[in-house]
Amino acid sequence: MAMKISRASVAAAVLAVLLVVALAYIVMDKTQQQYMTQMQASFQTGYTQGLQYGITSLLMQTDSCQTTWVRAGNFTRQLVDVSCLQAAG
Repeated sequence: MAMKISRASVAAAVLAVLLVVALAYIVMDKTQQQYMTQMQASFQTGYTQGLQYGITSLLMQTDSCQTTWVRAGNFTRQLVDVSCLQAAG
């Protein structure tokens, strides 16, 4: 004795599956957006702190009229506080 499945129940099952898939996609998309927002905020915070640390370090090194070297890639520069040069001259 075979059970007959109506078209309405098949359509309802297909719609239910599609609804679950759509909801899963929306949840995953929102989660990924939130993760990317957090990653961008973390990157920006780290960049800002690193920049502040680097500048503070340079200022402290040249504060006592010492010269310091700065290297970035192929470029190298010697930095000195101009007020130290004016005081010596």
